[in-house]
Amino acid sequence: DKLSLFAKILQGVKDMHTKEIVHSDLKYSNVLYKKKNGQHKIKIIDFDTSTSFKAKKSSHGFAGTYKYAAPEALAGKPILHPEKLDSWSLGLMLYH
Repeated sequence: DKLSLFAKILQGVKDMHTKEIVHSDLKYSNVLYKKKNGQHKIKIIDFDTSTSFKAKKSSHGFAGTYKYAAPEALAGKPILHPEKLDSWSLGLMLYH
């Protein structure tokens, strides 16, 4: 069901955050889904805008998808906890 698939997405994001990686462009089109041997598999793709927690934000402007972006990212505010950007995107994904 949809919630169990979303739980797999959450686990994938948790794994990224454990490795101090922020995706910065989470959305359904960046999640691949496959059913193999009766098991549902997901793969998070498109790490072009991903950064390390420790990396300083680029001054080149916003990168990602506006529809799924956190307000502070759109406003160009300093990001003190970059993993929260992914949390915002996940919330929007669940809403849609």
